[in-house]
Amino acid sequence: MAETLTARAETKGVRAELSIASGVPELLVGDPVRLRAALENLIDNAVKFTAQGVVRLESRAERAARGRVKLVVTVTDSGIGLSRAEVRRLFRPFAQASAEIARRYGGAGLGLAVVKLLAKSMGGDLTVTSTPGRGSSFRFSAVLAIAHADTAERARLDHGAAPARRLAILCVEDNPYGRVILNTILTEAWASHRFRRLRRGGGCRGDARFTTRC
Repeated sequence: MAETLTARAETKGVRAELSIASGVPELLVGDPVRLRAALENLIDNAVKFTAQGVVRLESRAERAARGRVKLVVTVTDSGIGLSRAEVRRLFRPFAQASAEIARRYGGAGLGLAVVKLLAKSMGGDLTVTSTPGRGSSFRFSAVLAIAHADTAERARLDHGAAPARRLAILCVEDNPYGRVILNTILTEAWASHRFRRLRRGGGCRGDARFTTRC
């Protein structure tokens, strides 16, 4: 995630900072796809709403039940910030913090709602504190297992293996409104992937935004 944060921040001329507490285990067992999708969304939002200053990612670990840990990742920015009324609307699907923010920055209003669902599915949550004009701080948490010695060794070996191959995933939806919602969710949750819509018979509509690549 350090590379992701640095690359996104450089595109805006914003400073990137990373801090990992000493108590965070080297390897944890969880769902890397959901975790990465959630954190990338938070990083993208932080950079998007910050014109100058800094975007900072901090991680720490807290004790959880059954020998597991709660991984807490906080993404803080010095961007536009949010009022209390805007924060209350923030996690509603298809709702932007305000009409002004929607006009200036765009978006479907699904990203943070999806991130909160991802956090809940991993036993955690997503919360925010914010001050208008001074920035926001998003706290994402997930409960994960600590990797045992054999799992850790296997992960180290796999790390040097060939990268995983890309996958093509087919999503079928006969309702046109359902297709719009599906595309919006996939695009906002996995912005680094591209999607392609198919006609009956397998032909492509030619819109590069929908080229499937995983």
